[in-house]
Amino acid sequence: EAEAAGYASKQCCRAVPEDAAVTMNYEPVTCGAKSCLYDNQSAADAAGYTSDDCCNAVPDGVSVTTDYAPVTCGAKSCLYNNPSEAEAAGYTSDDCCNAVPDGVSVTTDYAPVTCGAK
Repeated sequence: EAEAAGYASKQCCRAVPEDAAVTMNYEPVTCGAKSCLYDNQSAADAAGYTSDDCCNAVPDGVSVTTDYAPVTCGAKSCLYNNPSEAEAAGYTSDDCCNAVPDGVSVTTDYAPVTCGAK
């Protein structure tokens, strides 16, 4: 069906089967390399993802700043555009670290460092 509508299957997200029993709570998550959005982890599970594949998303209607200061949060290193988005997704500043912004060149030398008290 995706191809008939002019899309390649790699551009599409997995659908939640119509007969899937999912919870109705709204706690959005994004899953997979395409950041597919689902209403909650139950819906994502029904679409074939696991909690390891998903990150909390910013719920609709929540105001966040638009500055670009990327952070990664949690054990899965979920990426957000700024600390405001991360907080809206349920993380605290203690859960997050600054990320390397897009377009910034980094060396390929392996020289690990730990920054901050986190």
